[in-house]
Amino acid sequence: MYDILIRSNPELAALLKETEEVCSYLWYKGWAERNAGNISVRLDTLRIPENDPAIPCFSLPVSFPSLAGQCFFITGTGRRMRDIQKGIQSNTLIIRIHESGQSWCALSHSAGSLGALRPSSELISHLMIHRHLITNRSGLKAVVHTHPNAIIALSHMPLFRDPELFRRVIWSMQPEAVVFLPEGAGLVPYEQTGGEALGGATLKALESHRVVVWEKHGCLAVAEDPGAAFDLIDLVDKSADIYLRCRSAGIEPAGLSDQQMKSLRESFHKNTSL
Repeated sequence: MYDILIRSNPELAALLKETEEVCSYLWYKGWAERNAGNISVRLDTLRIPENDPAIPCFSLPVSFPSLAGQCFFITGTGRRMRDIQKGIQSNTLIIRIHESGQSWCALSHSAGSLGALRPSSELISHLMIHRHLITNRSGLKAVVHTHPNAIIALSHMPLFRDPELFRRVIWSMQPEAVVFLPEGAGLVPYEQTGGEALGGATLKALESHRVVVWEKHGCLAVAEDPGAAFDLIDLVDKSADIYLRCRSAGIEPAGLSDQQMKSLRESFHKNTSL
């Protein structure tokens, strides 16, 4: 059924190719140990053929009436990023939230071909984020969650449990972070994954950030597409890596000064407004 959807939705083929590339980046960077990480994308323009075979549906533990009828691309639970990059159609799904908001249906697989494939175990978290994005930031459709080494290492340092200090370090280590991530990165104190506390804190951080760091765990980013979300995480991780390299050399990096960061922002805004 994936093939049917791709034939009637050329943009879906492009999304699958881009996601394969992002999965390969996550794997080769060492950010996706075992089956770590997950990706989802809201598919606003998906056209569903009228004569679909019977599609399997499954109940949701939480109701999402505001997402009724919405379609999403999502990686499968337990699927490794290295496997997704090799065979994306057998390791991901296209799902549609039922009109009741109480179940999801697998548009990409028939009942016979679905087998044990199910959406990421973080499906509810992804749906909560997409519900938030539709309401508050409708242009952002992709969610990428991964475990970047330098970001996690930095979040273990007591000094960086201060969100404001964390953001300043991310900004000050390289000009690109100042220009392309003007809001910095949100920092969520450690909470057990899958819990309501982590979900609530993440949604709060997403009100003003596109990248959210989960202390001692990893981070996620929201963007227009998976590639753009990866770029945001890559920016934060490189800044964290530069800082840690300086510290390991026995240097406390001064970073860019407030004036230097201000000049960068002013110059960028001036050039982009021309």
